[in-house]
Amino acid sequence: MAKKPIFEFKVYTDGPVDSGPGEKAYAEKVWELDESSDELRSKGPQLGTVRVKEKEKPSNSQRKDFVAKFAFDDGTKITVTGGLPGGLNWIGSGPAQADDDVSGATKAITVEGRNPKRWG
Repeated sequence: MAKKPIFEFKVYTDGPVDSGPGEKAYAEKVWELDESSDELRSKGPQLGTVRVKEKEKPSNSQRKDFVAKFAFDDGTKITVTGGLPGGLNWIGSGPAQADDDVSGATKAITVEGRNPKRWG
């Protein structure tokens, strides 16, 4: 059985730079993260796509939430939810939860929101 992205290895997404409060939903390509390299954009093979949706920020909150739906080429589907790593933007690092849409397995992960974003 093949290893599952995000659950057994980190991935990164390469797509649009977060342009602030006006940007609500977008798609990015997903790549296997090559952790053996110090290069920020050192990537393994392309694995699929992700659709990211930022939720409206509640007026009393310093955090905006997101939902990221990963669709991997091998049929794996993972949903990641959490708050933007920087509170109101993607710059920073923070906790999130990954859910395997088929098996129901969950895993606490870290999302690093520099460009590119790192998941896992």
